[in-house]
Amino acid sequence: MPKPEYQKEYLKRSYKQIKFELNRNTDKDILEFLDTVDNKQGLLKRLLREEMERQNSKQK
Repeated sequence: MPKPEYQKEYLKRSYKQIKFELNRNTDKDILEFLDTVDNKQGLLKRLLREEMERQNSKQK
């Protein structure tokens, strides 16, 4: 069932989708690890925020 127009507009206004590609050969270790993770989005957000904090700490 297609999403209603108001929902499409909300998603477009409120979210940004980011996509990246991993190579099945050179990134095999990452892909295998991600297969074991239930919440990939949560993991990536946590790791990015930790890195942001480290970089902010270096600048001070």
